[in-house]
Amino acid sequence: MPSPRTDLAAFAASLADRLPGLWTSDYQRHAQHADQFPRTEQLWDSGHVEHITANQPESPHRPGPPQVEQVLTLTLYSDGALGAPYGSVAADARMTLYAHGFQYHPHQAAFLLPTAYGDSGRALRVHGVVQQLTARGIGVNLRHSAPTTRSALPPASPKTVSTASRTR
Repeated sequence: MPSPRTDLAAFAASLADRLPGLWTSDYQRHAQHADQFPRTEQLWDSGHVEHITANQPESPHRPGPPQVEQVLTLTLYSDGALGAPYGSVAADARMTLYAHGFQYHPHQAAFLLPTAYGDSGRALRVHGVVQQLTARGIGVNLRHSAPTTRSALPPASPKTVSTASRTR
């Protein structure tokens, strides 16, 4: 690996070649660390740098999500079903869900989007729901269902019938 001074010298020479006008690169050793600052200030006018950075427009940032009063949370359940419990769906959102293929399942008390539409079909329907509800000021969240915390029980050992009970 080249020494750090060699890398610095190569950088300085390369920088001098790219700057407009006549520039040279010379190495100067300072007796103490603080001795380098007057020379640095002479070479690098930090006033220009401060002016440029102070007047540079701030880079654009994405705005935060708008605050909404109603939110619909659609959950992707572990069995592949996508939907929301009936009680959590605002009355204003129910017709939009119906219009995009969600079905009410009374035995599950939920609006569910059938898997028969396939992944891309369901994605298009969810996209339509999101567009229509957000246009009406209803936020939409998508999430996975919480993983089950119960550990699976080990399989039961097969019952063995003793030979004594068979021969009676």
